[in-house]
Amino acid sequence: GRPARTGAKPPEMRMRAGHKRSQDAVPVQPVQAAPWRETAPTRPEARAPAVPPRPAHEVALEALDALEAARLLERGEIKTYHVRLSDILRVYVEGRFGVDAMEMTTGEVVAALRGTEAGGGVAADVRRLLDRCDLVKFAKLRPALPACRELAPLARSVVAAARVEPVPAAPPALPAEQTT
Repeated sequence: GRPARTGAKPPEMRMRAGHKRSQDAVPVQPVQAAPWRETAPTRPEARAPAVPPRPAHEVALEALDALEAARLLERGEIKTYHVRLSDILRVYVEGRFGVDAMEMTTGEVVAALRGTEAGGGVAADVRRLLDRCDLVKFAKLRPALPACRELAPLARSVVAAARVEPVPAAPPALPAEQTT
């Protein structure tokens, strides 16, 4: 450790910065934690019941409906349409398969999908859709409107092909009859 200074004043009598005379020394109280914080009982936080996340297919289909309702293609906003469509599909892939698709290139997304239960057909459709979006986003391709309108149905087919049907809950067991 550091050797103690000789002649140092106790911490309670240190001088204000810039003052040279000892009569200007200001008593300084050592810093202590507030006693009520140490002894106060902790209250459990009131928590709302956990709401299960919405299924990825519901979110994706709703987002596709909103995309089509926005009529971006009719307004000539082709790039915006393709960016949003790509994002919708990537968010779906992330929610459905656990692939961090928003942070990956198209090739990385497809490779990661092949390592899941998605299968080659879904991965190929995702590749086709994302490749077409990438051409508009990055290569400044401006496809004809009919070609653009093919993409939302293709995205819907990807969602439908990869959708997981919820397993119905088993009915509660009836109590066994008691014999007396």
